[in-house]
Amino acid sequence: MLDRVFAFVRKATGAQRDSYSLYGHSAGAQFVHRLAQFKTGARIELAVAANAGSYTMPTFDVKFPFGLGDSALSEPRLRSALSVPLLVLLGERDIDPNDKHLPKNPEAEAQGPHRLERGRNFFRTAEAEARRLNVPLKWKLTTVPEVGHDNSKLAPIAARAMFE
Repeated sequence: MLDRVFAFVRKATGAQRDSYSLYGHSAGAQFVHRLAQFKTGARIELAVAANAGSYTMPTFDVKFPFGLGDSALSEPRLRSALSVPLLVLLGERDIDPNDKHLPKNPEAEAQGPHRLERGRNFFRTAEAEARRLNVPLKWKLTTVPEVGHDNSKLAPIAARAMFE
């Protein structure tokens, strides 16, 4: 759907860009990082996923939706997904294991006790898979000091990454 909306906006406005950037915080970050992994041929210039509550780990050792096991994603597609520019943006103070919006199911808890650790584990898993597959990793990890689960403080950082 995003590519169709992008094509519509390009046509309606006369824009010449061939790619787009996108940002999601919390549940929006879950959408963004999954799009980066699963959308073949996406025109993503930069995807920014900030403070997701849980992740689809880029490994086939964990079953979907918390990993790629038993999903439609293939190993060649994972190789391609690791080359999609993805910024994992984390607030260093997003460490409340009792946050009422933090997923508490066992599969999410296996990723870490809070969003900061879950995001770090997601990125470390991507690094390990890129090494295993011998492909370059175009994902980056940025941890923002003094910030918790706060979209208003992370969105400007994401905007600078996308547009500067």
